[in-house]
Amino acid sequence: MHYILLLLLISLYISLNIYVSKRIKKARYLDEQRRKLHLRLIWFVPFLGPWIIKSFWKKPPDKLEIMFGEDRKRKPGGGFYESKEGWHGH
Repeated sequence: MHYILLLLLISLYISLNIYVSKRIKKARYLDEQRRKLHLRLIWFVPFLGPWIIKSFWKKPPDKLEIMFGEDRKRKPGGGFYESKEGWHGH
């Protein structure tokens, strides 16, 4: 009985990881190192690995929304803060 349960658990683990591996290979990644890391993660962390990387499976939106200056939400008195020293055009 224990062997059947163990065999079922192993086959579930392998089939889940094969499915997730295919999804990872089809997904769009900006960094190939991250793809390799995710492939390793799903095989070395049983059953939790696929759930950890699930957020990377989302497809990018088909249509990009163009935002114009007047559409942006700005803080009153906001300026350029790249260096954490505000530039207000004074």
